Amino acid sequence: MASDPLTEPAVRTRLAVARSRRSDLWLLGPVAAAYTTAQLILAVPGTGLGWDETVYVSQVSGHAPAAFFSAPRARGISYLAAPVAAFTSSVTALRIHLALLSSAALLLSLWLWRRLLPTPVLALAGALFAGLWTALSYGPQAMPNLWVAFGSLMAVGCFLRAAGAPGDRRALAGLCAATALAAIMRPQRRALARAAPPVRRRPRAPVAAARPRRGRRGRRRPRRSVLGGRGRAAPRRPPRPPAPRR
Repeated sequence: MASDPLTEPAVRTRLAVARSRRSDLWLLGPVAAAYTTAQLILAVPGTGLGWDETVYVSQVSGHAPAAFFSAPRARGISYLAAPVAAFTSSVTALRIHLALLSSAALLLSLWLWRRLLPTPVLALAGALFAGLWTALSYGPQAMPNLWVAFGSLMAVGCFLRAAGAPGDRRALAGLCAATALAAIMRPQRRALARAAPPVRRRPRAPVAAARPRRGRRGRRRPRRSVLGGRGRAAPRRPPRPPAPRR
């Protein structure tokens, strides 16, 4: 008798994995959707670009000259804003674009932790994180702070998955991608400081002590002098004779 293909172990495993993914998506998807809605209602309306945002967006904007880009900054957030900033100067369109990207990053960050923690726990953690005003404020902004947090969360999740299953190539690839995301958003300043050559300074001349030394019996020793030498006091200038009377 021919076996039913739906009863084979491999097929049943695939069906179980597909059902698990659907159930996880039904729990984590609403969290990301609520995060997007909260940003569009609370953080997007009536907000302009700050000074740091202007510097980042001007690097890829086709409607304004590029501002001065200092060394501690990174161009990662400029690349995220490029698809919208290159075609329009609307701040609202840029805010909506970044809000959608940050919600997708939150969903991806929670999705990578499914094999490590239960999905209800991840949904609760995502909801608590999305409810913070810091997350709502930085979500639609062209700032690298929140994206460094997302990259770090993804990197830790992929690292733990790779440590639990050394043969998981997807986890290793995700670890490299998440680390690159965090690095391109805001590189560490310590690496730049270590790469700079050390500055050599000239040694300072020793300063003589202000207080005179005391001998063994408590007597005060005279100060050292260039004219008098060591152990002798400097010769005093003789007094001027009095002027003759007329």
